[in-house]
Amino acid sequence: MSKAEMNGKKILITGGPTNEPIDEVMKITNMSTGSFSISLTEAFAKGGYEVTLILNKGVKYKDIPENVDLIRVETTDEMTITLALFFRSVYINFPIFHEPFFFRITVSNKNKSRIILF
Repeated sequence: MSKAEMNGKKILITGGPTNEPIDEVMKITNMSTGSFSISLTEAFAKGGYEVTLILNKGVKYKDIPENVDLIRVETTDEMTITLALFFRSVYINFPIFHEPFFFRITVSNKNKSRIILF
């Protein structure tokens, strides 16, 4: 696929560990560093794709390319809700939630930061 054909293509990547609190002190997590998802993000961004990266808050990522939107999450619930809302915005007629709720997502990239409330 040529670079011209890639323009307008969107990629969604998730990365890093997800944490599940057991109590105020302990949590269940995994050993993911997020480095593979960051490498994928940079490769797709360099190729001209628009990339959304959903990444754990603890993973360090400083030099975010311009065409990358970064969403930070901590728990598996936050990851699940963020993905559900992302795909609901793509497929608006797909019912996901039966009860109203409020959820705040901060989307950041090199040039701007915006908050989306659901």
